Amino acid sequence: MGVKTSGYMPRVTPTPFGEYPYGAQKLEGMEGAYQIFDYTRSPAMWTPPPGKGGCYDEPVVQKKKSGGPVAASSMINATYQYPERKVLVLNFDPAFDTVHGSKRQHELMPGWSDPKQLSTDFINDMREVSHGNLNYTVAQWIDVDEMPQTESGASYTLEYYHDTLKKAIDETNGAYWTYEGWENLGGDVYNFGYMNYINRYEIDKRVDRGEIDEVWVFAGPESGVIGSDSRMAGRKAIDAGAPPLGIGGRPFFIHFFNFENDVAEMLEIAGHRAEVIYDKVFGYDEKKVNPEKMNDWEKFRLDDEKAPDNSGVGSMHRAPNSQSDYDWGNTRYIVSHCQDWDNYPNMTGARASVNSSAWGRGDERAHHKWWLSMLPHDPSQNEATGKINNWWLYYIDPSQTSLAASSVHKEAAATAKPAKRGSGMPKLTVPTNNGAVRLQRAIYF
Repeated sequence: MGVKTSGYMPRVTPTPFGEYPYGAQKLEGMEGAYQIFDYTRSPAMWTPPPGKGGCYDEPVVQKKKSGGPVAASSMINATYQYPERKVLVLNFDPAFDTVHGSKRQHELMPGWSDPKQLSTDFINDMREVSHGNLNYTVAQWIDVDEMPQTESGASYTLEYYHDTLKKAIDETNGAYWTYEGWENLGGDVYNFGYMNYINRYEIDKRVDRGEIDEVWVFAGPESGVIGSDSRMAGRKAIDAGAPPLGIGGRPFFIHFFNFENDVAEMLEIAGHRAEVIYDKVFGYDEKKVNPEKMNDWEKFRLDDEKAPDNSGVGSMHRAPNSQSDYDWGNTRYIVSHCQDWDNYPNMTGARASVNSSAWGRGDERAHHKWWLSMLPHDPSQNEATGKINNWWLYYIDPSQTSLAASSVHKEAAATAKPAKRGSGMPKLTVPTNNGAVRLQRAIYF
């Protein structure tokens, strides 16, 4: 039977925040009725989608059968209407006086990207690769017209940054990131002033009120601060590459993006977020060598080096046929069942001969989109494991990572590339196709 809602979500009886399970919830005032609904946000935070009478047009409600309620696995096939994930953007892109007039920081160098275009491209890519599960929208864009502060409140002045960048370019023939003369502002490894800005903009309170779901920070290279690609805050937050920030409330992600890079690096950050979350949800042990003893996530990330002729989709750094990290363009053919993961959980066991032509022939953005798109996304529950077969739900809602009783293997943090001053994600120094690292020179000095 269906129950029509009118402007609000029917009340449910939630368990304590961050601990409510996926599956059926008992409806108050409806004896014996259970409902399955979207858990991408806390029940108290819901607002109906535009033009809808609730999170469902027709919520799935089923009566209790003899012996207990309807199994969640038979109900989870409801048609989801995923709410938008509201993002607060803090854009550190101050204006500089140059010989060509006022220029934003991202305009100082050719090849640096406009943060607004990066956001648009990233939002579109994530909607595409998540099969419509992840619908980001920018709830508020704040242009923070200053150089970013460290945790102690220190920051470069505009004049210092402008003059030092020019000097770095001149003395390194354009390879400014190799310049050793940048002032060290001190602090921890990740010295970006997270709590300064959380307090300034009341971010934790806004997350708890449901006004925003996560935070994106944009900053330029060599800006005096280092931010972790991904960092979590809130109750039961996990180590996502940096220790979680010790505050309460609804857990949320803070991503630190560098507009020296392009959307490919943003997708890589998203991929590492997925890896950290799934390590927590499913468990990951890199010492396992027998696929028969692996869980589904461990099988998914297998590459041919570890499982010859039996690779999965690989990891963010390693495609199925990679022979080293970042080897996304390897033309070597292997036998793999990577494409069969698109059928999960109803995999056929089919294997095929593949090489990098399946994931972009070395194009970083293409590989990352392919990898993310292969994450299981079937709207059902795995009866063998109890996990949701749509892994995007775990990615979307950080509070759900605490539901799995599994050990965390922090492989992503252990193998992360070393951070550089001023970069959320360091500039890649892998050779281009012509074997040389591309150098850039300023045009606005």
